[in-house]
Amino acid sequence: MTSYTASTSGDWFANSTWAGGTSPRVFLGSADSVTINSGVTVTIDQGYTVQCHGSITNNGTITLNGSICMNAGTLTNASGATINVTTNGTLANSSTVSNSGTITIQNGGNVLNHAYNQYGVLSGTAIVNSSNGYFYNSI
Repeated sequence: MTSYTASTSGDWFANSTWAGGTSPRVFLGSADSVTINSGVTVTIDQGYTVQCHGSITNNGTITLNGSICMNAGTLTNASGATINVTTNGTLANSSTVSNSGTITIQNGGNVLNHAYNQYGVLSGTAIVNSSNGYFYNSI
């Protein structure tokens, strides 16, 4: 089990973003957890994908120019937190996304619920679809 806490704004894969100086891997196992502190913005750049089987708790901002694939585990977007899905970014959910904050889809971004023929659960409040974004919810 490994826990990661983003204590300063920066890139997901930059060690300097994370308390303890070690960034999360591309694959988060079922016992791994990531916490993004309030006031902190973490960016996943285009061309990179984080595969999550553990947990991600966002209290700040996640900017997806790349992708997060929730294959198992939980992504929690807390009250006051934001997930920006931009510039060909993707949030693919085959597990659980609990949204008490805001998910903004813009500039060609994609949110895919029930991705890859798996049953994802997306619960909570506002999803804002703006500026050429795409939201797909398979039933």
